[in-house]
Amino acid sequence: MICFSFFVIYCSKDDNSQNTTNTTLYGLTQEDIDQALMIGDAECDMQMAVSIGMMGIGVETGGGTGHQLKQAGADIILNDVTRLFNLL
Repeated sequence: MICFSFFVIYCSKDDNSQNTTNTTLYGLTQEDIDQALMIGDAECDMQMAVSIGMMGIGVETGGGTGHQLKQAGADIILNDVTRLFNLL
């Protein structure tokens, strides 16, 4: 876990297993978090975000195209991860 003045960041292994979803949910319940979002580059990242009611930001730098990420449930699509800083 990495803590900033406004952010708590959880990173999990890169797969689409129920274990990863459960680990993410558990991590969120251990903190006093009132807002959360998923930043990912694969369809499975966006599907997990949708499955737990989390906002999803898809980044076109990995396994998924913007169209695929949007179809999987991404709320926002970025073509470059550096654009994330402007968004946050």
